[in-house]
Amino acid sequence: HSADRCQVYLRDMQAGTTTLVSQTPTGEASNGDAREASISDDGRYIAFTSEASNLVNDPVPSPQNTQIYLRDNALGATHMVNVTEDGAVANWDGIWDLQISPDGKTVYFASYGSTVVPNTPNSHEGNRACNAFLTRLR
Repeated sequence: HSADRCQVYLRDMQAGTTTLVSQTPTGEASNGDAREASISDDGRYIAFTSEASNLVNDPVPSPQNTQIYLRDNALGATHMVNVTEDGAVANWDGIWDLQISPDGKTVYFASYGSTVVPNTPNSHEGNRACNAFLTRLR
């Protein structure tokens, strides 16, 4: 049930409206917590993290794993950002410091993930190593 989940909203102060950002393709609230939102300068794009499994239809998110999403407010569409080169859901072991560029064309984040970029090490001398990622959006 989405009522007990954190959601991401966009408040338009001039229009006095509030819009649900972390919504499914049918307009319902996500079924998992949504957090760490970052908005482009013009407000069109919002990047956020969520554990939800119902925000996109393809690729299917891994249940209870945090994914990165991008909401295009002009098109009313949401897509998953953290996919591998072949379109599969990338593995993550924590995502933090999520930021979107002012123009909304690039997302930056840190993670222990090892499949976003092929052959990315996530350990150094036996210790876990965090990697910084930059993803250019289409």
